[in-house]
Amino acid sequence: MMDLNLKTASPREIDTAHRSNRFAPSSALIAAISAAVERDDHDYYGLRIEHGRRFATGDELPDSRVWVDGEETDETLDGVATLRLPHDPDDDEIAKVLSEIGSYYGDALVLVGGTFGGYGEDVGEAIIRDAICLEIWTDVE
Repeated sequence: MMDLNLKTASPREIDTAHRSNRFAPSSALIAAISAAVERDDHDYYGLRIEHGRRFATGDELPDSRVWVDGEETDETLDGVATLRLPHDPDDDEIAKVLSEIGSYYGDALVLVGGTFGGYGEDVGEAIIRDAICLEIWTDVE
């Protein structure tokens, strides 16, 4: 996770920190995520931040790209990178994942459902195969 030092941070890092506050845990967002998971029946769930791409509920999500030293490559993962939610998460577990997702850059929060595809390199990261957009939030306060 990113530790932000305002004296040495790049403009992108500062913008990331600013934008990520939009998805801080709130009772409304936690309730919405909980409700979406409860009405679904996928094996695995995760949250991810998107930037500049919009999906609709039910859309298949493209596999995530591999990043090396902060740069996106042409290589793809075997699924979508997410921060994993437990299968039947309680409010505290959802809040924990929302807190952890704050270091990722983007302007939309996506709830992803699918099958387990492995673990990523980031703490709490899971790769979800056959990934579907279950919900998307772009205007969270």
